[in-house]
Amino acid sequence: MHTCGKALAGAGAFVCGSELLKQTLLNRARTQIFSTAQPPYLAGQIRAALRLAIPMDAERERLLETSRNFAAALRAAGWNTAGSASQIVPVIIGDNEAALAAAAHLNEAGFAVRAIRPPSVPEGQARLRLSLTTEISDDSLGKLCAALEQWSARNQPRAAAVA
Repeated sequence: MHTCGKALAGAGAFVCGSELLKQTLLNRARTQIFSTAQPPYLAGQIRAALRLAIPMDAERERLLETSRNFAAALRAAGWNTAGSASQIVPVIIGDNEAALAAAAHLNEAGFAVRAIRPPSVPEGQARLRLSLTTEISDDSLGKLCAALEQWSARNQPRAAAVA
């Protein structure tokens, strides 16, 4: 089973299995029975995305290593990254308005950063979502850290720094 959302730039999901499994799901899965089918072009798009993604083990490893190093650098600077172990590195800010202001500052600095607030996260745990890709350079990550530090120096101490 695999979802076909953001990682494959698609929608929906697929299940690989025996003929018996496929027939059982087709005939008994209520969410499938009572839903509208995906457009056929989407199956082709997902197939093409999978053909590109499957052999990218080296890129995935490099991205995870970059993400781990980046999160470690943020933690060393006093930021709470909520123990991130993926290419999505959260920076816990705490206050909703502060998270929005930090995201706006980073966007002005050229980084596409979103503030994630309740109800998506617990109250008092507003955060920045930093989604890294294989294309990001060490130089860009350094500039991102510098922009975050600049915002912090002007606006507040580490609101949700590592406790």
